[in-house]
Formats: sequence, structure tokens, C-alpha cells
Amino acid sequence: MRAELKGVSADEVDIHSYVPEDPECFFITLRLRIGPEGAGGGDDFEIFVCTPTWLKNNLWEPMWGRHFLIVKEFHYQLIVDTINKGISQYEGVSWSEIACKLARFYAWEFEDY
Repeated sequence: MRAELKGVSADEVDIHSYVPEDPECFFITLRLRIGPEGAGGGDDFEIFVCTPTWLKNNLWEPMWGRHFLIVKEFHYQLIVDTINKGISQYEGVSWSEIACKLARFYAWEFEDY
């Protein structure tokens, strides 16, 4: 069994038309719908996408970096391609096995249930 990305959204903006004020200094939380390949539906995962410039300008204390994707600039298709590449690396005998592997990189709605 393999996983596939079924949808990308953001609570704050329409991600498909979003353009940050400064493409080299932004932060956004993406909601990913990921599920079994070829099946309907999936689970929600989140990932925080930002640039090094945003980190430099907004963080003053040490911080853990789990569930972050750091990019040079905002380029929607490159971000989605990178996410798809990550998702495609995982397979398993069950959806639960795959979702646990994905949760290492994406915040899974059912993690720690």
C-alpha cells in the first residue's frame, strides 16, 4: 500500500491563488489531505512552510523544528512537488503503518490517539 496527496489547503488563505507580500520572507501552515493511493478520502496532516529569512526575523529563542518545510522562496508548485516526493517514499501493509511514518514529517490529526 502507498499514500497519495489528495488535497492542499490553508486556513488563512486560498492557497491556490496565494502570493505572499515577500516570497522570500513568509510563513504559512498547510493542511494536507493524504490517504491510501486509489482510495477516496484520507487523513489531515499539517506542515509549516517558511523561509530562512522569516525564521531569522521572527525567532529569538531556541525552537524545535519538527513538521517544518524550509524553502528559499514561495513557489507553490515546488512546495507541492517536494511534499509529493516525501509522501511517495513510504509504503506499508496498512494505512496506519504509512500514516505513522508520514507523521514524522507532517503533523497527523490522529498522532498520539
